[in-house]
Amino acid sequence: MNTMIFLFSQSIRWVRRWSAGILAAVLLFSVTLTVPVHAEDEKESFSEVGMDFVIPEEIGASKGTVVPYQIGAIDEDHRTYAGLVLYFAAPEEDVMRCMTDPEASEEELQAMSELRTVMNLFFATEDSLEDALPEVEVFAGSIQMDRETVTELGTAGSYTFYSIFSDSESYLSGIDQEYADEFQVVCEKLLEAQEAADFYEPQDPEKRMAGKKLNFTTTSPDGTIYTSKELFGVNEITMVNCWGTWCPNCVNEMEDLARIHSSLQEKGCGVLGMEWEAENTDDVYEQGRSIMEDAGADYLNVLMPDELAMQIYAYPTTFFVDREGTILSVPIVGANVDLYEPTLEKLLESVRTDENGTEAGTSGTQDAGGSAAQSDDSMYQVRVTDGENPVEGVMIQFCDASTCSMAETDAEGLAKFDMPEGTDYEVHVLAVPDGYQDDEEVYHFESGAAELKITLQKKA
Repeated sequence: MNTMIFLFSQSIRWVRRWSAGILAAVLLFSVTLTVPVHAEDEKESFSEVGMDFVIPEEIGASKGTVVPYQIGAIDEDHRTYAGLVLYFAAPEEDVMRCMTDPEASEEELQAMSELRTVMNLFFATEDSLEDALPEVEVFAGSIQMDRETVTELGTAGSYTFYSIFSDSESYLSGIDQEYADEFQVVCEKLLEAQEAADFYEPQDPEKRMAGKKLNFTTTSPDGTIYTSKELFGVNEITMVNCWGTWCPNCVNEMEDLARIHSSLQEKGCGVLGMEWEAENTDDVYEQGRSIMEDAGADYLNVLMPDELAMQIYAYPTTFFVDREGTILSVPIVGANVDLYEPTLEKLLESVRTDENGTEAGTSGTQDAGGSAAQSDDSMYQVRVTDGENPVEGVMIQFCDASTCSMAETDAEGLAKFDMPEGTDYEVHVLAVPDGYQDDEEVYHFESGAAELKITLQKKA
């Protein structure tokens, strides 16, 4: 099958409003891994969009190169998730040779970029189509999407799935006729495949990070050993910035991070750098030290532990951790400097409210803006049973668009959350007592509901 999936450099994996859009990503031709798919009619999984569909044989036999690629969340609230399909008016071997040859000239790369377009965007959203389309178009950047081609594909949970094709008139006029003719056929077959897809709720790794407790040992670039307890115990809240010397957006925000660190220290907080490098050499570490010195960043910088690196999909990624190492909110992906201090202020307000009389992790936790919710009118509860009896000791994660809190069920099987009304909440079962099967289902509070019931299955 003449289809391949590109796993772009992690620095451009997430393309949001702070970048130049999709075109910036694909123009970089930064490829870390290519996976040719040669089986006929093989179903491809786009779990971070919530769709699995078969790439038809007609697409596999195409002269050009078709590249489906999932992106994940494209909005700050993690309500819309997208993937894209690229088309190159060139054989796969030519595309691969150009993209993987380190000696490829600028002229060759430019020529290949002119043979490439974003053919299609497929996306899942909890918003109305009217609200989601502007986000999709901002994400697409300079690629013009043809609104007349929007097709509703299906639904799953609170998500509706759509497909939209680009306005390809200009692109088609600039490529050979045999590829232009094929392009139209590929579009038709792709839409047929998407309409027959399996739909499910998008899998959001960043959203799942909220509420997790970090426990690790790592070193600084000079070899000094640190435990997570030592790193996080010194601040009321630590702002963790995941970065690398290879990531220009990471480097560009470093001066702002230095300024933010100085400001946060007055509040008993601070910044911690976590450096991830493709090459762990003294030269690379020296480059990292030089970048920090030039930016005036005097906060501690350590190497990212492997167990955390597996959960970070884009750089820079920034998240906030309390003294115990618990991640307090959904990570901020991208160099979104304007969000850092406001997010921390709201988290501080919530943490200090908890310390002043509300049990932390159960009530008084963060709402979508991070502020504490105090009203009895907004008490939500999750009731867990085994079908007959309440189940005590189940760890429940309760999330809105930006923040998650956790609580353990009591002897009556109840976990309670004091949160604002009028907000959509997503619920996960993080841990179950011995004797029960894990529950990976994503639950939602229906509008107006005050209680959610979850039934666990006992192990055989």
